[in-house]
Amino acid sequence: MADDAVVTIGGTLTTDLGALESGHGAFVEDATGGIAIYLDVAGTAALPMGTAVTVRGSIDDRFAQRTLRATAADIHMTGTGILPAPLATTTGAAAEALEGRRLVVSGPIIDGPDALADGTAVTVDDGSGALRVIVLPSASDTQDLAVGSIVTAVGPLGQRDSTGTAASGYRLFVAAARDLLVEPPPTPTPTNTPTPTAAPSATPSPTSTPTPTTTPAPTASPTPSPTPAPSGSTIAAARALPIGTRVTVRGVVIAEPGRLGTPPLVAIADATGGIVVKLPSGVAAPARGRVVAVGGPLADPYGQLEIRPAADGVTLEGTSALPSPMDIPSAGLGESTEGRLIRLTGTAATRPTKATSGDITLQVETPIGTIVRVMADASSGLATTSFVKGATYRLVGVAGQRASKKGELDGYRIWVRDHHDVTLLASAPTPGPTSGTPGSSGPDGPSVVTIAKALAITDRDVAIDAVVTAGGALLDNSGRRIVVQDATGAIEILMPKDAPAPSVGTRIRAAGRVGMAYGAPRLRAESLDRRGASTVPAPLRVQGPLTTAHAWRLVAVSGRVDDVKKLGERWRAELAVGTSTLVLLAQPGARIPNTALSEGRIAEVVGIVRPAYPSASDKRPSILPRSAADIRQTGPSGGTGATPAQRADSPGVGTTASAPSASDAPDVVDADLADLGSLIGEVVRVGGLVVDLRPDGFMLDDSTATASVVLSGAAAELGGLVEPGDAINATGRVGQQPDGELAVLVDDPSALVLGSALDSTGSTAPTPSEVPQATIPGDVRIAAATDPLGSLPGAGAGLAGLGAIALASVGVTILRRRHGRRLLAVRVAARLAALTGTQRPDRAAGSPPMGGPSVD
Repeated sequence: MADDAVVTIGGTLTTDLGALESGHGAFVEDATGGIAIYLDVAGTAALPMGTAVTVRGSIDDRFAQRTLRATAADIHMTGTGILPAPLATTTGAAAEALEGRRLVVSGPIIDGPDALADGTAVTVDDGSGALRVIVLPSASDTQDLAVGSIVTAVGPLGQRDSTGTAASGYRLFVAAARDLLVEPPPTPTPTNTPTPTAAPSATPSPTSTPTPTTTPAPTASPTPSPTPAPSGSTIAAARALPIGTRVTVRGVVIAEPGRLGTPPLVAIADATGGIVVKLPSGVAAPARGRVVAVGGPLADPYGQLEIRPAADGVTLEGTSALPSPMDIPSAGLGESTEGRLIRLTGTAATRPTKATSGDITLQVETPIGTIVRVMADASSGLATTSFVKGATYRLVGVAGQRASKKGELDGYRIWVRDHHDVTLLASAPTPGPTSGTPGSSGPDGPSVVTIAKALAITDRDVAIDAVVTAGGALLDNSGRRIVVQDATGAIEILMPKDAPAPSVGTRIRAAGRVGMAYGAPRLRAESLDRRGASTVPAPLRVQGPLTTAHAWRLVAVSGRVDDVKKLGERWRAELAVGTSTLVLLAQPGARIPNTALSEGRIAEVVGIVRPAYPSASDKRPSILPRSAADIRQTGPSGGTGATPAQRADSPGVGTTASAPSASDAPDVVDADLADLGSLIGEVVRVGGLVVDLRPDGFMLDDSTATASVVLSGAAAELGGLVEPGDAINATGRVGQQPDGELAVLVDDPSALVLGSALDSTGSTAPTPSEVPQATIPGDVRIAAATDPLGSLPGAGAGLAGLGAIALASVGVTILRRRHGRRLLAVRVAARLAALTGTQRPDRAAGSPPMGGPSVD
């Protein structure tokens, strides 16, 4: 934000308040970052490290360090927080991007110690660049900070640049004795002194004739072992070294081969951390609890740090007790947890899925709303029946990572090792009658706070009063997600089940707990009251880039339309606003025609700012207009956009237009994802629900398995239009990724079809009452009440005797699966009937309303 902007933040103190700057300074951090605090008066509001606080102040730079200036009255204690897990980094990388964050570095001391006002300073360099480490008086003990000692230090990163360049002066502050580990300089190994070939006896005996020796035999000396340089004896120290460095560590096996998804991988841990080891061929697989010494170079395939020893770099020793698992940090998994044994309690937010490799995957939501990916290898003995959506579990497992591409931190997961790691705490709730009106709040609910304050409270229920700015149809088809706003901020609300969504302009009171969902704040409401109509807040005029401060707010932007891409009923546009390019995303629920914007023209758009999904390749937030009334297009056309008539007559990207495409090829095989292993090199058509995004595509689940769909070429441009929960059809060639994973490779944009775009025109489908039941084949009618994936031609094999490939694949898919998502299947039946030219009958008694699949 701009200098002098007044803001309120919430987070956890990572130093004592007043521990720095002669009683004026401290650091505070939340799940998104850290910042320095500077008090106007020294030592007036002493609070210990680990305290959860809210701070109101003005933004400023102090010696190039981003700082929030505040008074003692501006700082409020909100409880006891959890210290953020430190991010592991090299000394040379501790710079602007990590300023304010709690870090862990390790390396030898090359200079110091020096006495400073804040404590004792030394310079540490692990070979990547020097970093000043300042040990505060609160962290002082008897450890000797001698040059050459190996230091592992944890603390927030600050800056004090006196050069005026704002590019130097970074320093790490160690605020507690437990955050400092000093190992003495390594003792040089003495050089073996050559011994004479023939050692003289104690009492020499003269000989008349010297006995000649043939060739003098040199004294055997041990073959020198490669010396890791530089290296730390602890795993934490080894993790801080650059990739390619040879290290030697010793630890106990916490996950035997096979439990981390790839047979050669094992995980070892000591008291300071954990790391993955890739065993070379020919080395006996160590059992869990076995102590091993490992020496080899560091590597980071897919972001996961590993040691890659040679066959002689692994030594099996005795056995040891396993370390106690650490509780998952409030910020979720990260570099500091990778390789360690982690414990968490949470609710299964998704049903478990099974990949073609046999691995089990599910999403678990912690009590504060953090979503954690949990996996179990096929060798664990766990199955999809081992987990139930909605049930609460205590889980123990090893934290690993498989990033989508170099530099991304989007692939963290926990590998549970066997059934002993899974403890059922509470079964999934059984639907039943509820007392009272759904969404009503009781008289003894939590006190009402502003949205800005609610965003900083994650350890207890809160209540907010706000006005609805986006109704239940915008974000997805569940009808449960709305957006509300007050004078201080905005937030998404997940409504109670069976509570009807209030319309835009309704004033509501919602009570529940704030957490994170897909990287954005969400209030999971236990109760929701309607309190009449109100004026919708005026949109905030934005003339630059969107930031996290805009999340879920109603905004207005004006600029030139630079690009428009379409995928069925969803379309995306790039809008040039000043020097920034903003993303507009029209959701199917907004019912905005894809001809609403033309490239080269000027547009005025109002919408909700939705943060990007954490696993999306484009990290920019999107502006979601709520209806066609939120878009006004003016100005001359640049000539690049097609007219509405041209667009209507042209086959659109991502529709089932009759233009030739990969999906029309005669040799396309309709396949289940579970069968991809036998179809490598074949062109297949698959369908299912999108369960996760990747920078190069998405993960698809068709109930038989999950697999990757990789987009390339022209199809890659549609990646930003695919979202979790989409029902989608994809046609492409089955290939094997570098890591051995099977994927469907799609390079034709017309080979992607959304479940909401089954016809070629994009026109509104008839309601279920418009479908003559007698005109729908019996097999399809039966399954229409049970299988939404029937909407996806290619989700199963084709059905002989039906004229159209789409209709055939729908029918067989229905017969194979029968999942029970009734509403989307009815929509499919309606569209199939529409394609046959049937006339509208009277609505059948008991016919359900048209809609998408129910999402709970």
